[in-house]
Parts: sequence; C-alpha cells; structure tokens
Amino acid sequence: MDKYSIRKDNSITDLSRIPLSRRTFCLMTLASMVTGCSSDSQFQHAAKAVQIDVSSFPDVPITRQQVDNLPYASIGAKLGKGPRSMLVLGKAHHQEAHWYSANRVAIVTRHGRIIKTAGLEKNLTNTMFYNKDPLATPTGQKAAKHSWIRAVDMAEDQRYQIALPTTWREEGHETIEILGQTYNTLKITENVVARNMDWKYSNTFWLDAQSGIPWRSIQHFHPELPPFVIEIFKVPDLAG
Repeated sequence: MDKYSIRKDNSITDLSRIPLSRRTFCLMTLASMVTGCSSDSQFQHAAKAVQIDVSSFPDVPITRQQVDNLPYASIGAKLGKGPRSMLVLGKAHHQEAHWYSANRVAIVTRHGRIIKTAGLEKNLTNTMFYNKDPLATPTGQKAAKHSWIRAVDMAEDQRYQIALPTTWREEGHETIEILGQTYNTLKITENVVARNMDWKYSNTFWLDAQSGIPWRSIQHFHPELPPFVIEIFKVPDLAG
C-alpha cells in the first residue's frame, strides 16, 4: 500500500491557513490542470505523478468552523483506509462539480456520483449514461427498486465502454452526522456487475430525505483501488 503514499504536509486541511489570494491562486492552478483541458486525455494526465494516501493513518481533524471559514464548497474524501482529506470546489455547472485537493487529486461528480478522477495511480476517465441516473431523480419520485446501466472508460488500462448494469435498492431511513450536523437520510445500496471483467461491487448513498443531497457515499470507481468515502461538508451551488 505504500506505493500510493504522499507526504502528510500536503493535506488540504492546511488551506484555511493560507491567505485568500494564495488559496485562489492554488485553485486556479488546479483548475487549469484539469478543467482547462479540452480533451479527456488531458484530464487523464493531470497531476499524474501525485498519488493519494490509502495507508492506515488516522484522519486529520477537520472542524465545522474550518469548513465554514472557507469561501468554497467542500467535501471530505477518504480512499480506502487512508486519512480523510478536504477537497474544495473549483468548477460547477449543471449538477457537475469539480473538486480539487491540495495534492492535486481531482474528483468530478454529477448528482453526487463520481464520473471522473485525476491524479491517482489509476483513474476513471469517463462515464456514459445509457439510462437516467437515479441520483438525478427527485427523492419523492425515486423507485424503491430500480435497474439501470452506465458505461465507464479507464484509458490508462486501455479499457473502454465497460458496461456496468446496476440494481438500486432502498434500505430505509437513517440519521447520520457529519462534522457535528445531523441529517435524516434515505440509505440506498447499488449492486454492480461489470460485464467482461471480474469486477463486482456495491455502492452506498445516504440521500437527504427531503432534498436528495447525497450527504455521504461509498463509491467504487476502479477495480484496482479501494472505494472513496465522500461526505459533503458545504453544499455547492450547481444551479448554473
């Protein structure tokens, strides 16, 4: 697991101690690496030399005050048994959010689902939806059981259009806590079987019972890496 290690002083939690002008510059630099690229291949190679930590280290403390003091929407992300890091929003448009860490890892989500990554040793380079993602459906209209399909690319492995048939199941309501705030959520489990690959997994989402915001999720994105655990700290404005 050490091959995925990075230095601990690259933690995004130090962002709150950086003056606003420097924070803005850091975000602009990351944005130019990932969102400023016009092609998927450029996105794929952004920050390729830096890996996120999946070793068994304790989480770096992140407080609600730190989150509230930042002028950006933010999420917490934990890869496998690695420490939790904070990622901040660099770009948002039509439910698609681009999140960046201080160590140049990027995660792109749509309706809370991971659709691309960059800066990891292995990355999800594209996601295509053959049916409407249930996460895009308002909470009150979601079916208790649902089957749908999407496909993904893993260009670094020369694997393209990997079909992912998925079954969606409601597990009931559950109260969760994130940085001292509690949320009434609907717990969802997805079971996924990748066609033409030996890859089966389950994703879990905790959706706000009213708004459908995915406050917490456990999402697999590559067969050779553990899942991401993602928590929303500050909700982004995705109306634009």
